[in-house]
Amino acid sequence: MDELTQDEQNRIDSLQKSIKEIEIQVEGLIKKAKEVEEELTPLEKAELDTTIAYIITSLFYIYLKTQGISTQDHPIKYELEQVKLYMNKVHDLVELNKNKFLKVDVEAAKRIILHSTQQINSQKNEKHIKPKSPSPIKKQKIKTKKNSRK
Repeated sequence: MDELTQDEQNRIDSLQKSIKEIEIQVEGLIKKAKEVEEELTPLEKAELDTTIAYIITSLFYIYLKTQGISTQDHPIKYELEQVKLYMNKVHDLVELNKNKFLKVDVEAAKRIILHSTQQINSQKNEKHIKPKSPSPIKKQKIKTKKNSRK
């Protein structure tokens, strides 16, 4: 029973390869998180932190399972539930925050813009149609020396 079948060995090899890929991805995520962390809002940072905590806790849970350790009474089960709880709280805050932003009524905005542009165009057209006529110049008699002597 110590010998593994070819199928079992293939599954183990596949699992080890997958675990290596996950390790590489997690390392990259943690490095990237440190770089990006300064640019995040507090809510985005909370999302990132809870996601990383969930990944790490889940991987440890999987590790315990692969080692044949019962996770039923293990503290990792409690930790996993706590992380899920915090993830849900952060998710609820994100959803609440999304609803706080103003929603634009696109149709109403189109009507307002159309109305405004029509008013501007009609004002321009009126200026071109009704040009102001210059005021009539009154003829004034020019006094000359001849006229003033009379």
